[in-house]
Amino acid sequence: MTDTTATNPTPAATRSGERSPALLAGLAGLSLGYALGVAGATHLALTPEFDRITLRPGALVTLVLVAAAAGAMKSGWLADRTSRRTAIRTAAIIGIVGAGLGAAAPNAQLIVVGCAALAFAAGSLSAVAPITVAERSPRKRRGALVALVPLGAVVGLASAFLADRLLGAGGAWRLLFAVAALPAVGVLFVASNPIKSAPPEREPHPWKTTFGRPVRPVLTLAVVLALGQELTGIDVLVGRARVLFTDASITPQHADVWSAITIGFFSLMAILLARHFIDHDGRKRLLRIGVITLTVSYVLLTLLALLKTDARGEFADYAALLVLWIGVFAFAFSLGSVGWVVISEIVPAPVRGMNAGFAYALRWLAALLVALTTTPISRALGDASVFALCAVATVGVMLILRRVPETNALRLPDIAELVTEPPAEEAAVAVEPEPEVTAPTPARPTPKGDPANN
Repeated sequence: MTDTTATNPTPAATRSGERSPALLAGLAGLSLGYALGVAGATHLALTPEFDRITLRPGALVTLVLVAAAAGAMKSGWLADRTSRRTAIRTAAIIGIVGAGLGAAAPNAQLIVVGCAALAFAAGSLSAVAPITVAERSPRKRRGALVALVPLGAVVGLASAFLADRLLGAGGAWRLLFAVAALPAVGVLFVASNPIKSAPPEREPHPWKTTFGRPVRPVLTLAVVLALGQELTGIDVLVGRARVLFTDASITPQHADVWSAITIGFFSLMAILLARHFIDHDGRKRLLRIGVITLTVSYVLLTLLALLKTDARGEFADYAALLVLWIGVFAFAFSLGSVGWVVISEIVPAPVRGMNAGFAYALRWLAALLVALTTTPISRALGDASVFALCAVATVGVMLILRRVPETNALRLPDIAELVTEPPAEEAAVAVEPEPEVTAPTPARPTPKGDPANN
């Protein structure tokens, strides 16, 4: 009798195979979001400490985002040079050390070091966690499981904001850092468990292989999607939300809270909805719907910013808030969730870590560019110019999306063959078609790599 267990796993076996990648994705996303939130956005808690060394908020943001970019590059290299598990465990340990430094720091200088360590760990997880989850997940549930990483990041960022408001004003800022160690410990524990379906470790590869011609089209798509997560302006929407709430006669203190609550809520709902459809309707459809909606939102925000006069200011403010929420939802539904999934899938296995690390390193540097330029552009040219630039960026991403392959339910090796370019010497040789030979089908398939993706 033929054994069909390998080809037709039971529901219980499927759920068991999903548990480990789901835990890793959720905890990694939570650790990523909370670490970035504590490192770069704990205004109430850390402002008195930073005032003693005259550290400006812009300098801290620069340090945090550069550290995140360095972490993404380092973890991507480590994932391909050693193993995914080593890269994840290293990131988790650095996050725990950063949390400990921040919690026990006797002076503001060590707090800065703790912030940098947390950001480095967050950048590391942003690059290596999605690709590890993609490699461990059953291919028909891969999208929903990888999307748990951005979902956890949204929850982590919201938790850091709420903790800052609850604990920062009371001076309990050390507890903020201590809490950052909890999800990092969870990531370390999950990554330390035996990995039954992980691909085998691979030999170190040269730089020309990492950025060589065969993978260059894939790397370009990954970079565009990663940059699109920042240059399409989600941070602009977050920053403008506070301004719009203030313009709508809400006090600045309450404006911060309301903007964080509403943006977190719409982001969370959008990612949950995307997870529901991503493995059924495919990646490209969700990306296309979200990016088109985001483009329309930016065009409307540009027009409303131009309409904002003394006579029609109140209407423009409330209408802009509504359109802004639609834009946040559209971003989280597409680039903010599906973008993570596609990047983790399209890069071929031998260079998957390094290319993902490079793409996310550029993403964090793009976030720094947005943070440093948005306010000066807004003051010099007005909000309409900022929204118009974001609309142009979304149009550019929309044009590139035509080249993104549909990866839904495909094996990871098959996706790599779809998007990679053969070497020049191989492409130039015409190969005669060989007669088709039907090979006997083995009773139990023995694929290399991850059985769930083969």
